Amino acid sequence: MTLKKICLLSTNLTFEGNVVFYLARLLSENGFNVTLVAPHGKGLDRRESVDGIKIKRFHYCLPSFETLALGSGIPENLKRNPLNWLLVPWFMLALSLKAIIEARKCDVLHAHWLPAGIAALPAKYLLEKPVVLTLHGSDVRNKSPGIVGFFLRRFDAIITGHDELLAIVKKSAPKKSHLIRNAVDFSALDKILSKLAAKKRLGVGGKTVMFVGRINNIKRPLDFIKAIPIVLKKRKDVKFVLVGDGPLEEECKELARELGIEKNVIFTGRIKDTFNHLAAAEVFTALSDFENAFSVSLVEAMLASVPCVITKAGTTEKFFSHKKDCMLIPSKNPEELAKAILFLIENNAKAKQIGIVGKELAEKLGFGKESIINQTLEIYDRVLQK
Repeated sequence: MTLKKICLLSTNLTFEGNVVFYLARLLSENGFNVTLVAPHGKGLDRRESVDGIKIKRFHYCLPSFETLALGSGIPENLKRNPLNWLLVPWFMLALSLKAIIEARKCDVLHAHWLPAGIAALPAKYLLEKPVVLTLHGSDVRNKSPGIVGFFLRRFDAIITGHDELLAIVKKSAPKKSHLIRNAVDFSALDKILSKLAAKKRLGVGGKTVMFVGRINNIKRPLDFIKAIPIVLKKRKDVKFVLVGDGPLEEECKELARELGIEKNVIFTGRIKDTFNHLAAAEVFTALSDFENAFSVSLVEAMLASVPCVITKAGTTEKFFSHKKDCMLIPSKNPEELAKAILFLIENNAKAKQIGIVGKELAEKLGFGKESIINQTLEIYDRVLQK
């Protein structure tokens, strides 16, 4: 393989817990010159270097008005304030121009999220640079198949980490679709805290049940809160931790107060070291009623050998087995969630075995570092040979 320079295009402002940055790190560790293009935001440097990765940020408005990618990200900001739609054309134009500039210096453009891919297409046609697109879900789910398909056919290769998304892509571009699991922060696994140290750091003593992810409707954090009083009726020593932020955070806090359980609930907000929080957990929950296989937080929990409670959503049952590598429960059912949590915290040997088998399953399904990097490089090589 002759390529050495990769440019990743992202619409994310920061990269804590971000699969794009983890992929950039894997590429850099394997000897590639990696540039990561991202939007600018208040207080951020236009250029910086992190772990050998060059990060270049583009302006799309006056700095004080660059709010489109702040906080929860573009989709949430557009819902929260419709005036943000006025920034979208300028954002896309600025990203497109930056992609053209960087395309002159790289071998492959790799865009994450469909809008970033669309912004990269002028560079593809003007400079004849291959463009690889990775889809993450919200960019194609519940969107017009005709419009989505029109754009998907323009890319040289399309990657997704979810079987459900792969089926969508295959309808429009079957020969260009590839399944590669999302990268996670493998380096953090080597530095993970002991359970005792992790609990002390988090301020918990007894059993700990954890929710990690965006606190939004798709992840159903309110079901997590509703299950807590049911568990506490039998086990007063259990603490419940929600890691992440999102539009339902305040509603979750209010519900916890109404149920009188706020002393047993910890909201951490967005954090950088997910694995060191997971190290404190006896149980992890993945509660989407849409799709769980494979969310990044679920994979991280499995790689950390934390036994998981997973709702039967999407293709979940295709990959997971009840009481073998996880606990499977119906979605939108706090009572069944509470039962599964109690089973795991009261059956230590079985919970430990489920955690071990879950980790083996995650590695078997392609979440190992070598599998992800080898498959990605194979696609880069293929698009360059066209």
